[in-house]
Amino acid sequence: MPDTLRHLRAFANQSRIRRLLLGLMADQLVGSGANQLLGQFYTLDKDFSGTLEVSELVKAAKEVRREK
Repeated sequence: MPDTLRHLRAFANQSRIRRLLLGLMADQLVGSGANQLLGQFYTLDKDFSGTLEVSELVKAAKEVRREK
């Protein structure tokens, strides 16, 4: 999990244009794995901003804990 958080923080620190371009590139990925990942991202992105905020990640983590 620490690697995931580190990668998310690094992504969040990117410039807005770079995040936009990376998002566009991710949208162009093909295959069921990419579609599944994109679907999970959209599920977490509650405000449809195209980025995940810490509050959205915290909420998702709490939901996962409740399911266990």
